[in-house]
Amino acid sequence: MKDKRKKETAELEKIKTKINELDQQFSKLILNQGAYFMALLDILKEEGLLTGDRFKKLADHYKKELRGIGEYADFLKMMRDFGKKKP
Repeated sequence: MKDKRKKETAELEKIKTKINELDQQFSKLILNQGAYFMALLDILKEEGLLTGDRFKKLADHYKKELRGIGEYADFLKMMRDFGKKKP
């Protein structure tokens, strides 16, 4: 019985470690993507290419992309919280 418990604990620790690694990678991805998007918008504004509906369409498209990313972030948070709970 103790061996089974130790094995389950070891597996849970592996899962927690992997979730933390994914969370860190995801955080870096979000920061990089946000920085890239802001730089792109600045360049387009400077070039005078964001006129009329162009900015709104671009922002709407980006919001759709972020919605999927937000759902993934919620999933990672849920998994991280699950790993913290003690039986």
